Amino acid sequence: WTSGTISFAFHNGFVYAGIYAGGNLWGVVKSPLAGISSSSWTSFNTGFSIPPIVPMIRSLAIMGSSIIAGSWGRGMWISPTSTAAWVPFGPAVNYVAAIGLNEPHIFAGTLNPAVTRSPDYGATWMPSSTPIFGSNSAYALLVYGNKVYAGASSAGVFVSNDNGLTWSPFSEGLLDPTNPTGW
Repeated sequence: WTSGTISFAFHNGFVYAGIYAGGNLWGVVKSPLAGISSSSWTSFNTGFSIPPIVPMIRSLAIMGSSIIAGSWGRGMWISPTSTAAWVPFGPAVNYVAAIGLNEPHIFAGTLNPAVTRSPDYGATWMPSSTPIFGSNSAYALLVYGNKVYAGASSAGVFVSNDNGLTWSPFSEGLLDPTNPTGW
């Protein structure tokens, strides 16, 4: 296909890919890992809004037997992994670039606020209440143990040790290529 693949998720022998534009495959596609080939991919989009506004899927995450998709312009969605049945999910934001999980906590990297979080599997959502991100967006999230890392545009990397309640700069040693002295 002639589209761009932005994200992947794996679950029970299947790979899911978040894609945008191109041909008749858009949104999310799915393929068995065994025997994966260019013809093994199938659409996994039932429930998504119909084009002309195609959801550009920027991030995917597996939570139990569900898959969560973050889209650029259409917010967050959730579906069972067994069959495509997407429904809106998550914070009231349109742009979700990254998803992080530390169950029951879910994190969404968004435009502004940079990180929105849920402490209860998505039942409630709130912005991370810290001014440290300024007006920057979070385009990358990583959960490792009890730490959450957020990569923010033009601001570097931040870390939270309390599931997104507070954040600290974590860019030491990283260099901005346009400013060799640091961020």
